[in-house]
Amino acid sequence: HLSVDSLCVQAPNIFTPNYDGMNDAFWIACRNATAFTLTIRNAADSVVFSTMDQHQAWKGIDPTVNDSLPTPGRYHYTVHVTGTSGAQLSGNGEVYVVPDLATPCFSSSVPPVFGDEFDPRICGIAYASNDTVCVW
Repeated sequence: HLSVDSLCVQAPNIFTPNYDGMNDAFWIACRNATAFTLTIRNAADSVVFSTMDQHQAWKGIDPTVNDSLPTPGRYHYTVHVTGTSGAQLSGNGEVYVVPDLATPCFSSSVPPVFGDEFDPRICGIAYASNDTVCVW
C-alpha cells in the first residue's frame, strides 16, 4: 500500500476471475482520492486496461489474447493518485490473474494479497481472504 497525509492506495497482487463472487476483478482501493489513473500492461508491454475511474475494475481480459475470457498470467500496473490535500502518490506493481480453480497456483516472491483483505477505513490489510490459492 501507499499512503501520505490522509490519502491511501491499496492494491491486491492476485485475483481469481472465476465468477464465484470473491475477488473476481482487480480494483485499487483508494481513500480520499480526487484524481486517479490506472494502466495495466501484459508481458509484451501492451496496454490491456486503462481507466481514470477509481471504481472501475479490470476483469482480467487481455484483448490481445481474448476479448471475453480472463487470461491467466502476470500483469504489470501503474497507478497515479491525487488526494484531497493535493498530495500525489504514484506506484507500480504486479498482479496475477488466476481464473482456473483447477490449477489455482502462482509463483511470487511475496505472499498473495486479495482485494477482500482490505478495509476502506484503514490503510493496510485488515482481514483474512475468503479466497484460496496455492503458492509455489
